[in-house]
Amino acid sequence: DLNRALAYSYYEEKQYPRANYYIEKFFRNAPEEKISSKDYLYYGRIQIKNGKDSLAIINLTKSFKMDSTNMDLLSEIAGAYIKSKRHQEAGDTYKLKIQSSTGGVNDYYKMGRAYFDAKNWAEADSAFAMVNRMSVDFEPAYLFRARVYSNLDPDTEKGLAKPYYEKLIEKASIDSVKYGKDILEAYNYLGYYYLVNKQYCESLGYWDKIVILDPANQNAKDALEDLKPRCPEFKPTSLPQQ
Repeated sequence: DLNRALAYSYYEEKQYPRANYYIEKFFRNAPEEKISSKDYLYYGRIQIKNGKDSLAIINLTKSFKMDSTNMDLLSEIAGAYIKSKRHQEAGDTYKLKIQSSTGGVNDYYKMGRAYFDAKNWAEADSAFAMVNRMSVDFEPAYLFRARVYSNLDPDTEKGLAKPYYEKLIEKASIDSVKYGKDILEAYNYLGYYYLVNKQYCESLGYWDKIVILDPANQNAKDALEDLKPRCPEFKPTSLPQQ
């Protein structure tokens, strides 16, 4: 009992190596019947703080199996999977949390991000689509849904991501300063999409928008200069700097 108390106390005081020493001593000596869900929970948390993420997952999972009402613990387990770069398992853990309780917007978004990093495009798209339905103005979900379809169409010929980047621009315009980088990403995609499909005037329009937002963007300035002869009627808002 003293080893347990010391482990808990040192963890709360952020003295993680000492906490690890006493929690391991506790587990070496404690009878099985004296070990609780909370003990496994602290053991896992202490291991995370000491960089032992894989071991932490094992103990956090044991804690959850002993107390499956602790839904927030699934988020901790998913976070440990992410730290271990086990993104598919992180996504599956968020899915379990959502299926076991009422998942919120944040749970669906984190699940989408985990599946995105696992390159599980179908599951990622499904998660982000749910975020869009639950919170119609949550801009990051539109961004990652566009990226999903961009990955499904790496040559940009089909324009699978086009409607999603267009929707992103609509949502990001609410705060163009905060979402400036996302808007530039959308403009770049659309400019390239129209270029690939030889719709030069439409392409020019997006390179022009990029130059307005990012005057130092050499790629956009070069595109303006190269494409202007193909679309002489186009009147750029901002000319490339010489």
